Amino acid sequence: MLAQQTTYAIILTSSYLSLLGVSEFLYYQWKWKAEYTRKFVHIISGLISLSLPFLFADHWFILAIALFLIALLLFAKKAELLKSIYQIERNSLGDLLYPVSFYICFLVADNLNNNLYFVLPLLVLILSDSLAALVGKTWKWLPYTIGKCKKTVGGFITFLATALIFSIGCFILFEPSKTLLLLLIHSSLIVLGGSIIEAISPMGFDNLTIPVFILLLLQIL
Repeated sequence: MLAQQTTYAIILTSSYLSLLGVSEFLYYQWKWKAEYTRKFVHIISGLISLSLPFLFADHWFILAIALFLIALLLFAKKAELLKSIYQIERNSLGDLLYPVSFYICFLVADNLNNNLYFVLPLLVLILSDSLAALVGKTWKWLPYTIGKCKKTVGGFITFLATALIFSIGCFILFEPSKTLLLLLIHSSLIVLGGSIIEAISPMGFDNLTIPVFILLLLQIL
């Protein structure tokens, strides 16, 4: 079991490193803007990471991977490397908070023996948050500013709609005994709360605040 999980950890870490290499290629060779290569890494690395609870039984492997990635990103930022991640106009801690969120969700889901606590918060973070950002930056419909962070109503609506789909789907998959009324109520609460958290979270903190909020709300519900 230890050897198998060590192998999984090596494969996943190699996948993340390869993904960073691809993002650099897209930035330098295909001239993608850093905002897009950053979201590309956000989405693909997140989708890869959804496999974590199905591959690992021990949270220490997840912690080790998370710490390695954080250390690597800190070094790259200080050394002015990985421009496909860091050549953006705003200050953001989202890249560093992203691995932290995966570890927290893994830990909670493992302790509660329910992968809903891993999949739902992170699916919303990986896809709803990313799509909201892309829609907001592409069409810039009804922009507003929170501190130094620029948001749009178009992005807010995108987050709302996609998060609702993911919430309903995850409840059906992981808690099929939930009544239709409870499913709709719980999904609506998660979506509304998550949308507000996404809209008011500056400097990439939504990479942490969104999943943590959903975890707390799931526990309350």
